[in-house]
Amino acid sequence: MDKVLIVDDSPQILSLMQKVGNRYKDEFELIAVNSGRKAMEVLKKTRISLVITDLIMPQIDGLTLLTHINQQYPYTLCVAMTAYATDTLIRMLPDNLVAVLRKPFNVQELIDIIRKSLKTKPASGTMQGISIPSFLQLIEMDQKSCALRISLSDGRQGVFFFKEGDVYDAVFED
Repeated sequence: MDKVLIVDDSPQILSLMQKVGNRYKDEFELIAVNSGRKAMEVLKKTRISLVITDLIMPQIDGLTLLTHINQQYPYTLCVAMTAYATDTLIRMLPDNLVAVLRKPFNVQELIDIIRKSLKTKPASGTMQGISIPSFLQLIEMDQKSCALRISLSDGRQGVFFFKEGDVYDAVFED
């Protein structure tokens, strides 16, 4: 079953999320924590499908948490929640966000985002016999958004991150 991690320092939001989680427990398991640090601990121990985090929190804020998730768990989907959604802040957010939820939000809007996100899980598969440059060209031409993991015969791996056909990040083991 998919697990959704909610991260917010507001007891009211966490209480509301627990009620939502109980209502939809047949569709997903909801885990609620009140800090970025606790979220990082959960991510180490549990496979999370979707993280929904507040951006403004003490100690480890949402931006730091999203950056950590992007680096350590690149296939984990993320949603940002904020009451302070300025255009400047939105531009600072990582490209891997599914949505930005503006507080106060409608609970049904949140449920719709969760359901849509969990339905559009990243595809996975293996391809052989095609050159890496040719495949990268296909992603660019089709304007795909994805993470592409490449494994070389010597065991080294790398990941390319695309948004609408453009590479926005890449990581490679040396």
